Amino acid sequence: ITRNLYVAINATCTGNSSQKYVWIYEHRTWTGAQSYCREKYTDLASVRNETKHQQILNVTHYHVWIGLHRNRLWSDQSNSSFTYWLPWTQGIAAQPDNGISVPGQRGSQHCIAVALQYFGQWTDESCFASLPFFCYSGELIYPL
Repeated sequence: ITRNLYVAINATCTGNSSQKYVWIYEHRTWTGAQSYCREKYTDLASVRNETKHQQILNVTHYHVWIGLHRNRLWSDQSNSSFTYWLPWTQGIAAQPDNGISVPGQRGSQHCIAVALQYFGQWTDESCFASLPFFCYSGELIYPL
């Protein structure tokens, strides 16, 4: 029996639009997660401020994909000045490090996850890792 867990979170965006975050507890690569979100919702979650970041942290205690990618733009092509990168901690390089401290991954970490074991700070990961993820539904801010 396959069971999928979906959790919806209502979030108010700036202006008159609203977004709903949806946590998908299904392990996929970053690209697989993006395709799923675009097919069923709007896109992978864009975390543009501390309030939205906290909404994600309130739902899950897993390492999860968000919509930030290689060029540090959101999956929906929007940008944001808000970041929450993991700073240097004992044994772990400051993020993003593009895999510099991970054997076999140097230069290949282009996708961003919220690392719940590090208090929700962001890490760059191999896009081929399989993680649960957050989608959002609502008004598309930038056309694809």
